[in-house]
Amino acid sequence: MSEQLLIGAVAYTPNVVPIWEGIREYFAESPAPMDFVLFSNYGRQVEALRAGQVDIAWNTNLAYVRTVLQTGGRLALGSADSAQAAILPLYYLARTGADVDRLEVTRFDSDIGKHGDTGRSELDAIDAVLAGEADIAAIGITTWEGIGGGELMPEALEAVWQTEPYCHCMFTALDTLPAERYEPWVNTLLAMDWERPEHRRILELEGLHRWVRPELDGYAGLFAAVE
Repeated sequence: MSEQLLIGAVAYTPNVVPIWEGIREYFAESPAPMDFVLFSNYGRQVEALRAGQVDIAWNTNLAYVRTVLQTGGRLALGSADSAQAAILPLYYLARTGADVDRLEVTRFDSDIGKHGDTGRSELDAIDAVLAGEADIAAIGITTWEGIGGGELMPEALEAVWQTEPYCHCMFTALDTLPAERYEPWVNTLLAMDWERPEHRRILELEGLHRWVRPELDGYAGLFAAVE
């Protein structure tokens, strides 16, 4: 049996513990056994990945971009700190020619360090629109679909613009991790099957139907915004 890989994840909700306990159990009899360590925020997790304290990190889009920028562009395997709810909206507004410095912006800095994973700040922004305290809320597609895509309140909310799609979260590793260590792990992860009840339980907790390889094309805007 090969050496265990150590995976880092952020405990943004209590569900993270059963998710990763289930994933560890799934990998236990595979060619790529693993264990996990939980962090309280993504900044600390990125530091641990760079220091070699974890082999692979389950990163948000922003944590992935920060890792790439802080390591000179190494390869990925794949609130104010929320890409979908704060960073990208202002970036794209500025690209349209809008003077973002003159915008009246209300920030809901809920769960800083979680990179918007909890969605709390997005729900707060929606509440502000419904209360007439704001005209527009910047939210992610997961939150939009979670409230019914406007169907639950058809006269109250409508989508006015959206970015090109991109992967929300990425498994990230430094390029010093040998392929013979990560490839069996990636292949085992991708083999998780929705049709198998023991696999579906894990996927449902993570909000997925399957794991996919990363698509990086949609990240250009986020890299430009962060830089």
